[in-house]
Amino acid sequence: KLNAIEDPESDKSRVVQRLTSTMEDPFAPREGKALTWQNVNMNLNMKAKESDRKLLSDVWGEVPAKETTAIMGPSGAGKTSLLNILAGRITTRG
Repeated sequence: KLNAIEDPESDKSRVVQRLTSTMEDPFAPREGKALTWQNVNMNLNMKAKESDRKLLSDVWGEVPAKETTAIMGPSGAGKTSLLNILAGRITTRG
């Protein structure tokens, strides 16, 4: 038994209204936090016959609060490895 056909657009707008009423405005000004790191090292353990490869060596940096910072460098420089360490996706020993 069909009572009524619901308008899918009204369903979407109700969901969006519910989500936005419980979430912060993503573009609202924020306090922000500074991020600093120092002495970040990362080695890639190679097979027995090859020596380990040093990916990051004593890397340091700072991102001031409320600032946007770019990490730039050539391919293979370790940008993604650094971001993975800073994000806690991977850890290093030592």
